[in-house]
Amino acid sequence: MWAVSESGSLYRVGLDGRRARTDVRGLGSREPVLVARDVEGDGRPEIFVSGDGNALYGFDADLEPLTGFPVPGTGKPAFADLNGDGRPELVTAGVDGVIRAASFRGP
Repeated sequence: MWAVSESGSLYRVGLDGRRARTDVRGLGSREPVLVARDVEGDGRPEIFVSGDGNALYGFDADLEPLTGFPVPGTGKPAFADLNGDGRPELVTAGVDGVIRAASFRGP
């Protein structure tokens, strides 16, 4: 289970009760967004969080930052196979109104 706090802390609680936490600088929000999705095809979800700013943060299941993140964007990201390779791309809109997409590596 993953959770994000108003102050920008991201938490992971495993089925075995082990806990992990990382503080995401600049993430604070009264209504943060958290989405879990396996975009790399390795059977483990990646975690995407955004807050009040124009930054979408990405983490692996162990709360390690994903390469290339944060990316400009806010709110809940969408996922779709835009290039026909069978893997999802992340689609997000920035506060500037620009829609951006990010690709991921496979397993």
